[in-house]
Amino acid sequence: MKRTRQLIAVLLVLVMSAGLAGCARIGGAIDPREWGYESQVTYHAMGGMINTKEIRETYYLKGSLIFEPRGTTNMLIRPVKDGHILAGWYKGPLEPELDENNQPIIEFRAEDRWDFSADRVEESITIYARWIPQGVVRYVDSMTEEVMFSKNITSDSPVQPLTPAALRLVDKTGYTMEGYYEDKEATIPYDFSSYVHGELIPSEREIYEQLLEEFPDDIAVYDGEEELPPLEESVDEAPEDADEADAEDEDDLGDVDVTPIDPHAYIKRLGYIYTTEDEAVIEQIRLRKKEIIDESIRYYEENTAGKTVWLNYTEGRSKIVSSVEDLELNGRYGFFGTDDSGQSFDKYIISADLDFNGKTFDMVSDFGGTIEGNGHALDNISIAIAGRKLDQNEQYQGAIFGNLNGATIRDLEISNLLFTVNLPPTNHLQAAAFAVNAEKS
Repeated sequence: MKRTRQLIAVLLVLVMSAGLAGCARIGGAIDPREWGYESQVTYHAMGGMINTKEIRETYYLKGSLIFEPRGTTNMLIRPVKDGHILAGWYKGPLEPELDENNQPIIEFRAEDRWDFSADRVEESITIYARWIPQGVVRYVDSMTEEVMFSKNITSDSPVQPLTPAALRLVDKTGYTMEGYYEDKEATIPYDFSSYVHGELIPSEREIYEQLLEEFPDDIAVYDGEEELPPLEESVDEAPEDADEADAEDEDDLGDVDVTPIDPHAYIKRLGYIYTTEDEAVIEQIRLRKKEIIDESIRYYEENTAGKTVWLNYTEGRSKIVSSVEDLELNGRYGFFGTDDSGQSFDKYIISADLDFNGKTFDMVSDFGGTIEGNGHALDNISIAIAGRKLDQNEQYQGAIFGNLNGATIRDLEISNLLFTVNLPPTNHLQAAAFAVNAEKS
């Protein structure tokens, strides 16, 4: 019953607040502070927009949790700012200094970060949105410095080689994109494995896993035997929309606009429990939580800043070989100089080590093109040489190439080459690891 009366009182205040503009026209606006909502919270989006406004104001009871702007349907929706990602909200001065763009000058410190699951408002405050530039990787033509392709960096799409669809977008008539480089001069191949993606904000569970490691005497895994207390709703000017907020991760309770009445029960719902009753230690843990988030933000900024991959183009048509299947033609494997569509190549560019285990190579009779190995290896190549039982005094050859004429092969390693020979004893065999004959190569 007591809970019901409280909710009725809150709803009455909200109904009255919703009609402030109408009351003002009649001659007097209702002041929420007269109803006990003494703490004014100002949300400053710092160049972003919250439902078409940069600044929003709401009123709360002292000691209340406050609503985190999120979702897309309520009055305090998640703010947006072109080219940026929201990194959180931070408490700052009520009347800050302004920069040349009339924006508040705010020092975003870890200790000032607002934790909507634990921090409670005790006075009128302003919290400011912290924006981080969206991580972007640009793929640039090393010849013209034209940006051929760009994309946002995410966990699903990190800094990586272009997909086949993207490669078609960067195609240049009469040229072949032969590789990715760290420098414009195309002297240092791009090491995509060096990029380790980190999310801007770790999940609540990831944070508490780290806190468990750092505070093993003060946090433990919660066994779930105790019954969890009821949930307390954080009330803002439109709480009826809170349930409609779009959760980005339904399994992440950090995204839920509710917090237990028992503040310690919040971490129980994440699978942990405080084993200390020392409030000073608990405050230290909460501060460390904010520091972990701040460290993650800094890592994201540094890790995604200025990402440029240089694309090196060579004149003519080349074949980029990054997988075994790139050397497959109608079920056969080899350097045939053409593909399934009939397009011819005068150059092969090997961009990865290739293992042909289980595949059989067909010897190419004549080859006069170029193979750029780039230090990569072709491993476990198998060449089968077979003849008919009736053959007598026949000449057979076995190699990757029969004849090289004016060919160029650079920086390529061949390892574990296997010949399988099945010939009648009266026949003759010429075999070589690479080519049976070579001229001007």
